[in-house]
Amino acid sequence: MSVVHSREERTYGAVTGWQERIRGTCVSLGATAPTLNDVSGSAVASMVDLVGRTLAAGTYYFFLACSGAAAVDVTLRASANATNIDATNTKVYRTLSDNVTEKMNATGSSSAVTFATFANGTQQTASITTLRGERGALLKLVTTGSVTIDQADYSAL
Repeated sequence: MSVVHSREERTYGAVTGWQERIRGTCVSLGATAPTLNDVSGSAVASMVDLVGRTLAAGTYYFFLACSGAAAVDVTLRASANATNIDATNTKVYRTLSDNVTEKMNATGSSSAVTFATFANGTQQTASITTLRGERGALLKLVTTGSVTIDQADYSAL
């Protein structure tokens, strides 16, 4: 079961950090741009843990609330069909105030971080370190075929 922290707990907890499971609607949005309700489940009754889900080919978005943190580590592991995770296009990035749109760096290029190639039973971690002052980050998970996720959490540091 995932623990949900209040904004105050996340802000003050940033001194020591915290860890949570990645949750969302687990609905592929394909080429459709996400909305906050899609990624945070705030208006969707079907918000669930990513752990234990078998995802079809598609593009999935998950908002990672990390206000007050300077960095976030995102860890994923697939138990089956891990090579169906598109490591090139699966990324973690800072967001604008809408909590969805990617925030570019000062030169106008992407500040997203990507994962190494996935293999069954092997965890991969992507770390984004430019979060001071941000409300959160977004995980964009792209799959080219069916994949079963057995570990999906993030640590705010």
